[in-house]
Amino acid sequence: MQPIKFTKVQESILFSVYARALYSINPNNKFKDVEAEHLISLLNVDIKDLENRFDEITQIGCATRAITVDYILKNFIESHPLATIINIGAGLDTTFIRVDNGSIRWYDLDLQEGIEFRKKYLKDSERNKSIGKSMFDYTWMNDIEFDPIKGIFLFAVGVFPYLTFSQVKKFFQIIPDVFPGGEFLFDTVSEKGMNLINKKIANLREKEEEFDLEVLSYINEIEDLSRFSDKIMMIDEFSYFNKISQVYDEQLNINNNVFFNSKLKLTKFIHIKFKK
Repeated sequence: MQPIKFTKVQESILFSVYARALYSINPNNKFKDVEAEHLISLLNVDIKDLENRFDEITQIGCATRAITVDYILKNFIESHPLATIINIGAGLDTTFIRVDNGSIRWYDLDLQEGIEFRKKYLKDSERNKSIGKSMFDYTWMNDIEFDPIKGIFLFAVGVFPYLTFSQVKKFFQIIPDVFPGGEFLFDTVSEKGMNLINKKIANLREKEEEFDLEVLSYINEIEDLSRFSDKIMMIDEFSYFNKISQVYDEQLNINNNVFFNSKLKLTKFIHIKFKK
């Protein structure tokens, strides 16, 4: 069977799926994403080719996103079993399958092309629906059915670093008023992190002419967010690799990379809540 040809948008969506699947397949790793493994089998992807394209730090980076979201979400769902969850920039994310308690309501938001691609492999259901709109087409908020009393949680991973400062600012000016009392988890980078990542991207671009990704914004301190809206409250802020060692006690073979990332606060997660 010939490998499937993908568009640039589809390739960008598949990036994290490939990395999570590779990490999950490794018998030495405790975190498993069985659905990601299943997806790459459906896509007829050459595992050896993936191993050549995705180094260990990339695999761990994508795995730790999933581990962190799972950990935070499971705690939230435990205290809000009927909550509504919104996944911004969903792509082929499989979090719903890993954390579903049988009663939450879930929305996967992404661009129309991304959602059409997603539906080929991950079908909607009564409690898990997809919305094909830009996160900046704020009409998507009208498509969300939720009860503030039951709880609402939003998350976005691998999204905000690639937005401009003005886009980030406008988003955080609007979202607290629409989902009062809601919680939001996202990953971001510091200014140092942005510069280092863009240097790495520049090196990759020399090898792949069509590699046009670039980190466009950063958040150094929570005060950067509070300037956007006085309705944002901090719950937690922690280094990128905090949960992968805390939850799974994974023995990372790239400790120097992890150490310097944490020490210099290059990448991190921010967990906030919106005032009612």
